[in-house]
Formats: sequence, structure tokens, C-alpha cells
Amino acid sequence: MYTYFSELDCPDKFKLYLKKNSCRNEYKTVYNVHLEDTFFHKYRNVFQMLAFLDLLSQGLYEELSFTSPYLSKDEYLNLCDFFQYKETCNQETPTFFSNGYDLHYLLTQYADCCKYLTDIFPQFQEILMSTEKEIQSMLKDLENKTSILLPDNNNGVVFTCENAWFLTPSGYLYNTGGEDGHRNGNLSVPFSKIYNFLLQGEKVPNTSNYQKIKNILNLGFVTSEEFQNYTNSVYSLPTILTPEVEDDIMRYYRIMNLSPSEQEQLLQKKDFSFPALERSYQPNIIKLVVGHLAAEGDLFHSFQKVNTSHKKKEIIQKIYTFSNQDFSDVLVRYCGFHKVESCEKKITTSSLYGIQEFKEYLNHGWSLYIIPKIVYDATLDDVHEMNFSSYFIDCHFDKELSNYDGKGKILIRGKNI
Repeated sequence: MYTYFSELDCPDKFKLYLKKNSCRNEYKTVYNVHLEDTFFHKYRNVFQMLAFLDLLSQGLYEELSFTSPYLSKDEYLNLCDFFQYKETCNQETPTFFSNGYDLHYLLTQYADCCKYLTDIFPQFQEILMSTEKEIQSMLKDLENKTSILLPDNNNGVVFTCENAWFLTPSGYLYNTGGEDGHRNGNLSVPFSKIYNFLLQGEKVPNTSNYQKIKNILNLGFVTSEEFQNYTNSVYSLPTILTPEVEDDIMRYYRIMNLSPSEQEQLLQKKDFSFPALERSYQPNIIKLVVGHLAAEGDLFHSFQKVNTSHKKKEIIQKIYTFSNQDFSDVLVRYCGFHKVESCEKKITTSSLYGIQEFKEYLNHGWSLYIIPKIVYDATLDDVHEMNFSSYFIDCHFDKELSNYDGKGKILIRGKNI
């Protein structure tokens, strides 16, 4: 049975107490603003040049090596990361960009790529430098359109989380951050990595965040680095000077006063870590970061089921087709997440045992919507949608419903109740 999180009844009350960064305390970025057609028309030449950059990029896997006279190993790997990112995005038309975040991220990647391609193709140096300049101009215009002036100069900020909640298979509360959520925090980046692993026929690595979660819960705080990895927020954590923090500050200065060789010896110790000076003990911040870590671990774990498959590329494409290329649908129907819609007090799940697992929510007046799960069958090395019309599953739901005496409404796709 899943833990009942009362904060889901009133998600508007789920507040974070943060502070503005000194260098960016006048503006807030809002990426879900509407970008009018005139904006895309103004920069139509930029989109045409992106296609030219794609042409230059083709075939570079084979032509370049780590011994290239133009690129260091790190630069080459960064360029490969860009190629992998391109493969997961539809770049043919600007209508792909539902908000400014994806467009901003894509343009930033292309601007960086121009620098690399200038070294690789010196004969196109002039046009590449001109393209980079136009992209930077478009980025500046985009930032102006997606930035609003904050109404006050107060350093403190009370931030309300987006109403975009899931329950993870392992029972943690997870918030995607909504439309403006950071690509790592909303699992776009981890899923892109998984997608590429399977497209290339490689195994999904064993990624477990259990130890990180255990450490956070044992220590009772979240560091600024852990918070930023999830949110990439323009705000930072307000750190209260507790005795533990003051002790860590003193320890940090002692480490900084050591010689380079002494610091190196410390770094080689197995359990050594630098003191975390910026931290927050706020329960809501801890809940958010722990939920993200659990969600990321559960995402990787769900796709490790296909590591033994000989048709990894076909499997991942089929999963995405079944879910109509909706990542939320992938999370619920394949990965075992449960989507929470607080406004309607509804939970959407693909669990056959959802009536038992969400009994406490149902007793608090929530409704439960059960939809067919996407299942990987290792015996057949294939995925399929669970058939809710089958005799055995129909009997299963009849039995579950006959034993149900709660308050909430239960909906099962394709079944009249």
C-alpha cells in the first residue's frame, strides 16, 4: 500500500523557501511564454543554417579520431554528446518547440557546435562564424522574451512547486517541475541516455541512487549541488548557520590551507568528501530531491529488463509507439509510475493491484484510473499491451471490485463499472 501524502490534497501549499542569487536576482525566466510566428520568421535564416550544420556533422564519427589535430579528447567527446542529442530531437520544423526551454537548449548546443566545426572545416570558417553570431543574437532575443522583472528586491523567495506530481514505483513523491522543469529533473536527459543505449543495441547501465537517498535521509539535509542538479534553479538554498554548518566551514578552511600534496592524499581516501557549506534542512526540499533520485533510479531499473533482449532497438521504438510518444505515458504504462492529478483528485496507474495499493487515497475521496500496462516478455523477446478484455484479467478486476468498499471512484479502461 502506498503512503498517503496529504500535501497532494493541497499542492499549492507545497512551498520552498529559497534566496535569489546575487548575480541574477532581478529577473526570472519563464519558458512557457508563447513565441509568435513573427519570431520564427525573423530567424528563418538561422533554421536554414542549422540544416547546413547537420550536413557538416554527418559522417564525422568515422572521419575523426582522438588524435585529430583539431580536437582534444574532451572536445571530441563533447561533440559526440551533441550528435547523440540531435538524434533524439526533431529539428526539421520550429513547431516542435512547445516552449522556449527546448529551443534555448538546442540553440546553445548548435552555437557550441559551430566552434568545433570551424576547426574541423576551416574552409567554411566565415559562414560558421556568421551562423554562430546569428544564433547568439537569437538566443539573446529569446532570453529577453522569456525573462520578466521581479517585482521586489527582497532576497528571500517563497516558491510554489508546479502541480506536476507522480508516485514512483518505490513509493516516493516525485515532482517533474512541470513545463519549465529542468531536463535532468524531469528525467528527459536520463531517458534520452536510455533511449540511445537501446537504439545502439547496448545495455542500460545499473544506476541506483539508493545510497544517495540513504545519505540524505541520514544527514537530514540537501546540499546546494543536489538541489541544483534537480532544478537548475535561478534561486539557491538559504543556509542556516547551525553548529554543524559552522563546524564544516572551519573544516573546509583547514582543508584549503593544506598543501596540494596533502589535499591529494585526502582526495584518495575512500570516504572523503568536501564539507557541504550550502545546505537546507527544509522537509519539502528534501522530499523533492529524494523523490527525483528515486524516480531516476526506478526509470533505469525498468529498462534494465530488456538488457537480455536481442531486439533492443525495436523494443524501445515499440514502447514509444504504444505510448504515442508521450513520456508521461511511458512512465505510467511501462515504468510503473503513478500519475497524480490533484485538481481532479485522480491517480492514473497501470498496476493490476492499484485498488489495494491506493486504498488510503480512495478512502480520502480520490478516484483511481487503471490503464493497460506495457509489458516486456523475455520469453518472446517482445513487448505488448496488456489485454484488459482477457478472461483472467477480467475475473481479476471483478474480484478486486467485489471486495472494494471505499469512497473513491474506480475507472478501468475498457470496462463498464
